Amino acid sequence: MGEYVVFVGQVGNASTIKLINNMLFVANTIALSEAYSLGEKAGINSNICLTLLNEVQVIQSRLILFGGIRLIKV
Repeated sequence: MGEYVVFVGQVGNASTIKLINNMLFVANTIALSEAYSLGEKAGINSNICLTLLNEVQVIQSRLILFGGIRLIKV
């Protein structure tokens, strides 16, 4: 478990925050996949596309770095 603990109020609020977090992860992963697909369709080498998408500030979040690139490589 994480070391960072925050009291979020009433019973059920933590579950709501978790659902919001999951929603953001999925939305960002879908956007990353679409961007990768667009790059491939435009004729950009897939390795170059992945490398550059991995380096840009837009996806420099722990959520995307954790799973996004790995997911679209599958």
